[in-house]
Amino acid sequence: MCGTWYSTSWAGRDIPVLAQVDFGHTSPNLPLPLGVRAHVDADNRTLSLLEPAVAED
Repeated sequence: MCGTWYSTSWAGRDIPVLAQVDFGHTSPNLPLPLGVRAHVDADNRTLSLLEPAVAED
């Protein structure tokens, strides 16, 4: 996943912001599941899913 990482302050907290990422209505369209816990590591510029994106039957 490519993109530009920014750091901004909101309510006195440093919040990482990821922009210009190919997900949603772009091409290529990389799926980013909703409702899945994820970990953002702004120092290493990574986004990791902490649980499966799909459920097994």
